[in-house]
Amino acid sequence: MKHTITLLALAGALAAPAAGAVDLVRTDFDSDAEGWRALNGVAAQGWVESGGDPGGFFSALDSGGGVVFVYDAPAAYLGDQSAALGGTLSFSLKTSTQAFPMSNNQATVRIIGGGITLAAVVGDAPGLDWTHYTLDLVPTSFRIGDAGGELATAEDLAWVFGQVETLRIRGEFSQIIDRGGLDTVVLSAVPEPATWALALAGVAGLAWRRRFAR
Repeated sequence: MKHTITLLALAGALAAPAAGAVDLVRTDFDSDAEGWRALNGVAAQGWVESGGDPGGFFSALDSGGGVVFVYDAPAAYLGDQSAALGGTLSFSLKTSTQAFPMSNNQATVRIIGGGITLAAVVGDAPGLDWTHYTLDLVPTSFRIGDAGGELATAEDLAWVFGQVETLRIRGEFSQIIDRGGLDTVVLSAVPEPATWALALAGVAGLAWRRRFAR
């Protein structure tokens, strides 16, 4: 019964919209790349000092190799990010072309930890100017493995966010060579009421026990 109550409490807390959010990690790219990099078929990448949303931004150029490039988050976004559960991940993207669009059923965000990949599709492809995205860090936002996988559970989120190893944001949306931009990446938390903290602790404990029992 205690476990059932704890799971229901966390499910209710995670289902609630973010309010009064507090920034846990923020990248504005106002002075440099701040540890961000682009991976998978990238011909060039680096910090651009102006033209961002606002200020500077991070830019990557597709190599044309047919592989979707991604923006890879630095260490500040990794490790124990349990405080972000129920909060949001927000960011801005832009692209140099909307011609020959790729399918939009590929994950926009992937968060990996403890052998589980959480995948989320966040809105439509970006425009030629900055497009802002907000991903609610709740179970209904994520699938397991890829965008077509099974729906994630509160337990899955507790497990992954307790030990984030990789956080990546899709940067390529066209089948032809394109240049993408990333700006204002913010991982935010919602101030936790006592019931939220209790629920999270309970589910995190259940997740650890279940994983080690396998």
